[in-house]
Amino acid sequence: MPDLAQSTFILPQNATLTSEQSALEQRIWTFINDNHNTTSTHLLIISGDAGAGKSVVLDAAFAQLQKAARATSGELAGTDNKLLVNHNEMLKIYKEIAGTKSYFRKKDFMKPTPFINAYRKAGKRADVVLIDEGHLLLTTPDP
Repeated sequence: MPDLAQSTFILPQNATLTSEQSALEQRIWTFINDNHNTTSTHLLIISGDAGAGKSVVLDAAFAQLQKAARATSGELAGTDNKLLVNHNEMLKIYKEIAGTKSYFRKKDFMKPTPFINAYRKAGKRADVVLIDEGHLLLTTPDP
């Protein structure tokens, strides 16, 4: 595995979002609030060029979501949310960040197949699932 300093993935901590990124984060947050209490599945796809800051926005939105989930009251308090990524290097970065933030747990971040298997076996569904680097979901062989 490459050194994080040489990583092709960079997720700056405490980055200030651009106005466009802030608007996207707000759109994600609105989407979550509008749809989290329904029994049907909803999907929001974010696309953009490499380096546009999609992962930074997703990290900011997930942080906001997990702060609400770990609160003692509110509509999202106690919700079960996950951020999935199918790239070992990016997963490692997210888990390292989780160790520095009180509202994140390392178990909040998973690869897709272990997530699917664990939730299927337990017969449960997560409340909100965010997927980073979704284009990589089918790029590595998975038994």
